[in-house]
Amino acid sequence: MTMTDSHSQRRRRAHHGDRSGSSDEEGAVAVTDVARAWAGPEGEWWARQWRRHERLVAGYQGPLLAAGRAGPAAPQVLDVGCGAGGLALDLARSGAEAVVGIDVARPLLTVARRRAGGRVPSVSFVHGDAQRYRFPVARFDCVVSRFGLMFFDDPVAAFANLASAQVAGGRLAALVWRPLDDNEWLMRLTAACAPGGEPIGPPAGRPGAFGMADPAQAATWLAAGGYTSVGFEPCDRPLYLGRTVAEALEFTLGFPPVRSLLSMGSARTVARRRRRLEDVLASALGPGGVRLGSGAWLVTARAAG
Repeated sequence: MTMTDSHSQRRRRAHHGDRSGSSDEEGAVAVTDVARAWAGPEGEWWARQWRRHERLVAGYQGPLLAAGRAGPAAPQVLDVGCGAGGLALDLARSGAEAVVGIDVARPLLTVARRRAGGRVPSVSFVHGDAQRYRFPVARFDCVVSRFGLMFFDDPVAAFANLASAQVAGGRLAALVWRPLDDNEWLMRLTAACAPGGEPIGPPAGRPGAFGMADPAQAATWLAAGGYTSVGFEPCDRPLYLGRTVAEALEFTLGFPPVRSLLSMGSARTVARRRRRLEDVLASALGPGGVRLGSGAWLVTARAAG
């Protein structure tokens, strides 16, 4: 299938009820711990904090948009783990013919649809699990994801599903977190709150924030799923936590790992850890607000077709 044929056929599908383009489409979501968390309190918290989350990772938006735009002038794009829709909306405004965002978190999708508000007709959002959702075959020129690929419980099956939804040679561009040692923000926040004062992070190579932190392992999954020309480029950006220490503290107290750590211990112990957390944030305050370093991989690949 040529790229021109692909665009023509996809336009015809769009006019004949292509299921992935419907904003109220529902897809199968496996009942995993990750899906349960994002559908419940964790997703609800991030939905309330969506503006702060957009500012938190704003430094990463430019590199990912540039990587995602590489290809046809008016691509059809799938945004995996679209969250509150910021990346999908930016892609639509930058010239994508159509953008479909998919996420397991209903609370975040509610925000995304509200933000689009019918004013960006080229964007649609679906509730579903990208590793199992039945996408149309060879629809998308590009798959993008901003910190959404690390949560698959079966990465090879997930990447095979995504690759089958892309045209031959279609591009994948995604951000995933590098290991804990490369992420000052999580090291310092969890060390301040942990009982032993040591940084704590989710295990690498398993569904969670560091699920794709090991590039060798992640490259193996991508290749087995049908991707070629896999590349990992380090990308470092400060995370913006707030204008003031008080604002940053209020925000970080809701981070799931911080919230979990501060739920353990006596009231006196929790108060002491909270003061340590506030000290960390105060040390990170500068002219541009409270910022802590972070490190990600910018992952690129091509669907073999």
